[in-house]
Amino acid sequence: MVNPYFEQERRKYPRVYASIPMQFRPIGEFDKLPHDTITRDLSEGGVRFSSDKFIPVGTRIIVNVLLEGHREPLRSVAKIIWTRKQQYSDNYEVGCQFMNLPEDARSRIGKFISHQPPA
Repeated sequence: MVNPYFEQERRKYPRVYASIPMQFRPIGEFDKLPHDTITRDLSEGGVRFSSDKFIPVGTRIIVNVLLEGHREPLRSVAKIIWTRKQQYSDNYEVGCQFMNLPEDARSRIGKFISHQPPA
């Protein structure tokens, strides 16, 4: 039996647990205001966040994440990889993967992660 506490990380990019202001909007809903939320964790590969609305797997969204020390948010298209209902809540936890993240945005995330304390 494998001890989960010593299981090797399988993620391509390291992640950091962080509560960062974020907005998202499904692609095609340009006539609607973006949804405000807070990230749960962030990596160069994607972001996990809470949503008060169910978002189906495969949905593509526009993501804006405002990293500390920057005036302009990171902007990227992301694809929903998984969605699950939060226990004892009407909210959902959502994991998404960045699609075509610009190199400068990837670099900003990498610098942000390197300045955070280990989880």
